Amino acid sequence: MNSIVSSLNDITSGLAQWRVWLSFAMENIQRIYHRTLFGSLWISLSFCLFLAVKFIVFGTLFNNTDSRYSAYLMLGFLAWVYANQIVLTATMVFVSNAGWIKNDSLPMSVYAFESVTQDFFSFVMSLLAVIALYWLTNQPIDWHALMFFPAVAVIIFNAFWLKLSLGIICARYRDVTQLVSAAMRAMLFLSPVFWMPEQMSDRVMSVLWWNPFMHFIDIIRLPILDHHFAVDSWIYVGGFTVLNVAISLTLFSVNRRRIAFWL
Repeated sequence: MNSIVSSLNDITSGLAQWRVWLSFAMENIQRIYHRTLFGSLWISLSFCLFLAVKFIVFGTLFNNTDSRYSAYLMLGFLAWVYANQIVLTATMVFVSNAGWIKNDSLPMSVYAFESVTQDFFSFVMSLLAVIALYWLTNQPIDWHALMFFPAVAVIIFNAFWLKLSLGIICARYRDVTQLVSAAMRAMLFLSPVFWMPEQMSDRVMSVLWWNPFMHFIDIIRLPILDHHFAVDSWIYVGGFTVLNVAISLTLFSVNRRRIAFWL
C-alpha cells in the first residue's frame, strides 16, 4: 500500500513540475529539427507525402477513389501514426533518459510526461495537415466532430500510463523493445487504417474486434466521418483504460526504485 502511495506521489510531483518536462520535450524537438529549413513543419509535410502515396496505392488496390475513402484514410492514418508513436516511444522512456535518471532526483513520472508531450506535439502537426486536406476536399462535418476532443484526451491519458508500464518492462528486458517494434508493423495491417470493416468477413472481424487500436481509431474517426457516437468502441476503450491504469500503477509501484539499476 505504501508503494502505491509513493508512486502516486511521484506522479503528482511529476505533474507539478510541468515546466521541466515541457522544457525537455521542446528541447528534444528543437534538436531533431535543428538547422532544417522547415523545422517541425517537416512532420506535417512528411505526413502529407505518406498519406498521398498510401491513398494512391490503397485507393486503387481496394477500388476506393471517392472522397469518403480519402477522409477515411486521412483520419485512420492520423490516429494510427499517433498511436504507433506513443507505443514505440514508450519503450524508450527510461532508457533514453538514463543519464538524467542516474544523476538527478527528478520524479520518474517526469520522463513519461515528457514523452507524452513530445508525441502530442507531433500529433498536432499532423492534425494541421489533416485539417487542411479535409477542408480542401470539402468533407461534410457536424457537431459529432466535437467527440474528437474527449477521444484525444482519453488517448493521452492512456498514453501516460502505457509509458510507465512499457518503459519499465523495456528497461528491464531490452528484447521487448524489438518485439514491440515488430508487432507494431504487423498491427498496422490488422487495424482498419487502409481497409474497411465491411470488406472483411464476419469471422475475421470477430477476431479483429479485440484489437485495441481498432477502437482507439474509431472513437476519433466515426464521429467525424459517419456522424455518430461510437458506443461499442467507447465501452471497449473504457475497459481498456481501467486495465491499463491497474497494470501500470502496479508495475510502477513495484519497480519504480529499481529502474536506475537497470539502465
